[in-house]
Amino acid sequence: MRPDGEGMDMRRILALVLLASLLTPTPAEAGMLCLPFSRNYARLAELPPGAAAALGFPIAERGAPWNASDAVRPGPLLPFARFISAQGGGCTLTIHYEHGGIAHSFETATLERRGVQWIVRRRR
Repeated sequence: MRPDGEGMDMRRILALVLLASLLTPTPAEAGMLCLPFSRNYARLAELPPGAAAALGFPIAERGAPWNASDAVRPGPLLPFARFISAQGGGCTLTIHYEHGGIAHSFETATLERRGVQWIVRRRR
């Protein structure tokens, strides 16, 4: 180390640069961060990537055509579920939707982000 202390400053700078590089997420990890604030979602298209697919069935956008009953008409098969709204905070997302078929119902699915994907934690 030099008598004027310049060598120590350079070590501190290098240590800070190394620490910053370790704490900065890589592009693959950037999508895995859970944000500390909460948000309301009014449209299915606004949901984080992969969240709607985690439900395991097709779901129609709010206001779009869907099968509200168990009668299937000729033409393209419509989803039996329709998005209502969602709320998310941190690594949790709650999706409200209605489900058609023989018994029309309103349901809720709570999803949790694990890594880069969403999994269903609970359905009501």
